[in-house]
Amino acid sequence: MPPADMPMNARIPALALNNPGKGQIKKAVDADVKLMALAVAETPTLNDAQFKQQWIENFDTRPTVTTRQWGDVKFIDGKAVLTSTDVTPENTTVKGANDWQAAGLMVPPTGAAAGNGYGLYTIVARTDTEEAPGPFACLWPATDRWPGPELDIFEKASRNNSDGYSTIHFKSASGGDGYTVYRYPAGKINMSEFHEYSMEWAADHISLYIDKQLIYTTTVNVPKSYADGGENSAFGVGMKPDWAWAQQNGPTNILYVESMSYAAPVVVAPPPPPPPPPAISIGDATIAEGGQLQFTVTLDTASTTPVTVAYATTNGTADGADYTAVATTLTFAPGERSKTIVVDTTEDEVVEPNETLTVTLSAPTGATLADAEATGTITNDDVAPVVPGMRVADASGEEGT
Repeated sequence: MPPADMPMNARIPALALNNPGKGQIKKAVDADVKLMALAVAETPTLNDAQFKQQWIENFDTRPTVTTRQWGDVKFIDGKAVLTSTDVTPENTTVKGANDWQAAGLMVPPTGAAAGNGYGLYTIVARTDTEEAPGPFACLWPATDRWPGPELDIFEKASRNNSDGYSTIHFKSASGGDGYTVYRYPAGKINMSEFHEYSMEWAADHISLYIDKQLIYTTTVNVPKSYADGGENSAFGVGMKPDWAWAQQNGPTNILYVESMSYAAPVVVAPPPPPPPPPAISIGDATIAEGGQLQFTVTLDTASTTPVTVAYATTNGTADGADYTAVATTLTFAPGERSKTIVVDTTEDEVVEPNETLTVTLSAPTGATLADAEATGTITNDDVAPVVPGMRVADASGEEGT
């Protein structure tokens, strides 16, 4: 950067020539910041649909939200006109920092819950041509205590119309002011023309857009909102040239503001959780030998996608001579809730007790197993023959016919 022509050490040492290292200037090569030149076609653009406007000041009338005002503030032709004046007499050659009067307006910072939290803060403004350092737009700590989480949307580093920057201030470990400066892309933003400056403050990042084009985004030193245990911000704009009085080009410097607004993040309801998968059950079956055992397999709810389940028979008291073993896969088409497994049994002429086998379900897809095992009972239909001519002894021991 060219040598600074102002005593920047009084406010932003990071911008001074021979920076002493108190603050840092971030550029595109730094790992924690993405700095984009507007000439790059792939530059991301601001997605307004992610936010819902909560308030806007158009300055057609006196503001109703940015009601804390100081200095020379007028509302002319739908603009807030903030004028800073050098009150030093013309014949006075010695100037001091207090010779320039400040001016501004902001949301009143009356406590941690005042102002607004995460969201998009937008201001449309321009400076005077070759305006010296002094104009600013920032998110000020809602507690009105500084140093603290001050997020500067724009400031000027010199009289150069394109010498703008943004600063993230935070309370350092020692309790003092820590900050990081993010320079605008060199020569890209003429601050003496109206631009739309938007700062997105989110839980995990801060991004700056100018005319909806991304300038930088960072995840470092992002303050928490009041809802997250920190404090909100009071959106403000102003003129404060006294800290750089030596390079002012007075006797007046002016900042013109067309509008200021705040938009809250759109809270998108998470999609409802998917319904639980259907549960599969299988029922017992009974048939006389020679018939077909029919096991009903059901889903407790219909599925919109196919459901499969493997099944296989195993011997109980019945064996391979009593039935035909099966082992394959059952498929439910979407919407189907009931299927049948058929097991053929073998007819014989042996008088025997009822016999059983088991059908077991396994490896379901698209469903869970609620009842995975069923018993198949093969009932005996044979009767023992009666042998003719048999003699039966009576109670006296005599035989009869």
